[in-house]
Amino acid sequence: MMQVITKDEIDLKPHIFIKDFLQGKLAVYPTDTIYGLGAIATDNRAVKKIRDIKKNNLPFSVMVPGIDWIRENCHVNEEAEEWIKKLPGPFTLILKLKKKTDISGYVNNGLETIGVRIPNHWMQRIVREIGAPIVSTAATGPDGSLIEMPEDVDSRHKKHIQYFISERLMLRKPSIVIDLTKEIASIVRK
Repeated sequence: MMQVITKDEIDLKPHIFIKDFLQGKLAVYPTDTIYGLGAIATDNRAVKKIRDIKKNNLPFSVMVPGIDWIRENCHVNEEAEEWIKKLPGPFTLILKLKKKTDISGYVNNGLETIGVRIPNHWMQRIVREIGAPIVSTAATGPDGSLIEMPEDVDSRHKKHIQYFISERLMLRKPSIVIDLTKEIASIVRK
């Protein structure tokens, strides 16, 4: 059953939250843009649960532990380096993966690309401590609207979500998505 918690509660016992994430638990969590629905991106079972909740085949983005993860796991050209310098921030950078096995195939449906995020938000510290990427897809209600409160979560999905980390959000609009898989960057979503 979904527990509503705050940043202060996580700060008191971060090891419990991190352990649950590493064990494949799902959470709705705040970022510098909107609430995300996530789980450890290397766990097929956990990512499949998110896929079942979202009921779409669009690739998911991931919050990564840091810039080093991006450079170690993705192909980074000069244009990508320029965007990486803007991190942390409200950007999702689409890059080619070096190895598809670095994440669950359910994250990007077997594509050779991945959307990576490093938000300017305290949640990034948790991802760094986890040391692995977590799925970062928009948390949406049954009608597709963005979730802003625990009550917005579909009651059918609450049994699959361990935590809802409640916080007042700043932007309330999704990240800007930049495709860096070609020589010239293109903005996919503003």
